[in-house]
Amino acid sequence: MLSHIYDTSPPPDYPYSRALSAHSAVIQLYARSGQLPTAETLASRGKLPSSLCRMGCDAVESMHHIFVDCIHFSHWRIDTASELVARTAAKLNEAGLPDEEQVSVLLAAKSLFIDDDLTWPLRMSQYYLGHIPSLRGFITVANIPGVVKRRKLLTHISADWHTTSIRLAGRIFGSIQRTMAARAAEQFCL
Repeated sequence: MLSHIYDTSPPPDYPYSRALSAHSAVIQLYARSGQLPTAETLASRGKLPSSLCRMGCDAVESMHHIFVDCIHFSHWRIDTASELVARTAAKLNEAGLPDEEQVSVLLAAKSLFIDDDLTWPLRMSQYYLGHIPSLRGFITVANIPGVVKRRKLLTHISADWHTTSIRLAGRIFGSIQRTMAARAAEQFCL
C-alpha cells in the first residue's frame, strides 16, 4: 500500500494567484525544477569557480544547505519557527485540543525548518520545495472527533505552514541575491 509522505492538502491560493509579489512562488518553482542559481548549480555550469557557500560557510552551497543548514540564516529559521509555533498553538487551543495532545504538533512546527527524523519522513527538511509533513498522524479522530472541525483545523495549519515556509525560502534566497548583487557591484566599481 502506498502512503503519502507529505501533506496532500492543496497549497493556499494566495501566494500563487493573488499575491502582489510572486517572489516566494518563483523561488519554489526554481527549486522544484533544480534551476535555483546556487553556487553548486552555477559551478556545474562553469559560471562560478567554486561550489562553496557564498555566505562564508565551509560547505557546498546546495539548495538544502542554503535553506536548512547555512548558519548565516539560522536566526531567521529560529525566529520564524517560534512565530509558527505560537500561531499553531493558538489554532490548536481554539480547536479545543488538550495541551498534552498539542506537544507532537508543536514539536513538528518547531522543527519544520531543520532536518528532523521525527517530523520529516525522509529525515531532511523539504519546506523550501513547498512540502510540509503530513499532519494527519498528529491530529486524528481520537483528538478531534468531528470530521468538519478536524478537516478545518488541518487545512488552517497546513496553509499557515506552507505559506510561512515559502515566504521564509523567498526571504533567504532574496537575501542571497541582494548580497551577490552588492558584491558584483563592488567588484565592477574596482
